[in-house]
Amino acid sequence: MAGAPKGSHNNPNGRPKKERALTDLLVKELSHTTELPDGTKISGKKLIARNIVNAITTGRIKFPKDGEESVISIKDWIDFVKWLYTHVDGQAKSEFDVTSAGEKINPYMAMEASELIELAKKIADASKE
Repeated sequence: MAGAPKGSHNNPNGRPKKERALTDLLVKELSHTTELPDGTKISGKKLIARNIVNAITTGRIKFPKDGEESVISIKDWIDFVKWLYTHVDGQAKSEFDVTSAGEKINPYMAMEASELIELAKKIADASKE
C-alpha cells in the first residue's frame, strides 16, 4: 500500500535504527565492567584510561586478564604521548602564513608580464563598453 502511514504494516515502531557508528558501538562495549585478577571491578573506559596514563608515566602497561605487566618501547611511549595529546588537546593545526611580513600577497605580483598586459587590455575594453 503506497503512502501508508508509518507502522501500518504490522510494524508499529517503524524500521529499527541501524547501529553503524563505530564510536557508538565502542562506547556501549567499553561501559561494561571487567573484573581484574585482584577482584577489582572496573569499566572498560577506566581500564583503558588507567593503562594509557600508566604507560606514559611509568613506561609500563598491565594487561587485565593475567595482571602481567610489560615494559613498553620508546616508540610505543612516543605513540602513546602523541595519541594522548591529539585526543586531549585536538589535532595540531598545520596552518601556514601565505603573506609577506604579515601583509597579504598581491595576486597580480605572481602574474607574468604578458598576463598583466592581457588583463590590462581586458579591463580597458570593459571600461569602453
